Amino acid sequence: MSHYPQNWTEQAEVRDAAIDTWVDFLGSFSQAAIDHALTSHLQSSPRERPTPGGIRAKARSYETGNMTARGDRESLTMDEQYTLVEKTLPTARRWVSKFPPSHSLHQSAKQTLEYWGEAAE
Repeated sequence: MSHYPQNWTEQAEVRDAAIDTWVDFLGSFSQAAIDHALTSHLQSSPRERPTPGGIRAKARSYETGNMTARGDRESLTMDEQYTLVEKTLPTARRWVSKFPPSHSLHQSAKQTLEYWGEAAE
């Protein structure tokens, strides 16, 4: 199911289900947490549409005041999990071993690995 129907007026059931998903995922968070999560997403991934699970994880992190919380893999879609496991984490591991600790790519990769609960070697 898409969180972004192509034509919002075409199928009311699809539209309502997509809206319900967003409300279910974000209904327990404050407006400030949701605003922060959306802003964070737009800054980190401006060309990607946010997912309810991704915004929920960022809002949860904001509300707990712990911006270094671990990533919640279960909140990811199957496509996002695939990208994380097959692309993001291997790239981060490669950057940690390839670049010196003072290099920004090394630092970013180390943060990524720590966020997802992976050991940064």
